[in-house]
Amino acid sequence: MKRNSFFIWPALTWSILLLVFTYWVLQVFCSKPSRWRFIDLMLFTGRFEENYNKIYKKPYTKLRTYQEIHFTGENNNDIIKLNYARIRIHEITQQQDTINGIHFSFGDSTRYSNFINTFDVLRQERAERYLVDTGGIWFIWGD
Repeated sequence: MKRNSFFIWPALTWSILLLVFTYWVLQVFCSKPSRWRFIDLMLFTGRFEENYNKIYKKPYTKLRTYQEIHFTGENNNDIIKLNYARIRIHEITQQQDTINGIHFSFGDSTRYSNFINTFDVLRQERAERYLVDTGGIWFIWGD
């Protein structure tokens, strides 16, 4: 009996570890996240940017009055500006204001999280029209 129990415990231990490892592998590689989020982003290549500048020449800056929100990289101030932008976006969408808009600009020391949080605010407030341009995001309501 002593000899059989000597081989049973390691085999039992390795079997349990193998089951736990198999369960972990299945959870990691076979489970899907509950929700996927994508941001549509158009990258400007050299040739496309030349054509874009010839055709559009930024008409969105002349048609509306934009409020400038500049992120500097100071965490507390940027959070306050983002919360204010959320309120302002909500007001513009609720009033269906086609004259006013918001221009988000990002400084050199701005964190990447501010850029992503700006997209999150636009999505949460159901902003349908915004344009990602060099150095900023332009938000408008309407055509």
